[in-house]
Amino acid sequence: VRQQRGGISEDHFETVTDGRVLSGAQALEMGLVDEIGDLYGAFALAKSMGGISRAKLIMYYRPSSYVGSPYAHASIPATASTQINMAQFNFTETFADMSPGFYYLWQSSTP
Repeated sequence: VRQQRGGISEDHFETVTDGRVLSGAQALEMGLVDEIGDLYGAFALAKSMGGISRAKLIMYYRPSSYVGSPYAHASIPATASTQINMAQFNFTETFADMSPGFYYLWQSSTP
């Protein structure tokens, strides 16, 4: 990351390399991406960079299956915000002394 994205400041480097999920705007702000766009914008840019004026965008799919785009999204009201909840678990240390086997998670019905 340091070699290919040299513009990332030291303040942001730990954040962008620890595996967290970033929004497109955050990735742009921190220097991880060059611009934000969609599949069609990327296709137009690829044609431009390749000096190609005519090309077809082809998406493959399995017969009788949903033909959605991986870039499809639902519209989100301007007042909505994105919330991402992440938790980090270190099972290697927590369960280091346990032998392999079937284990179950039990939760009491009383608080």
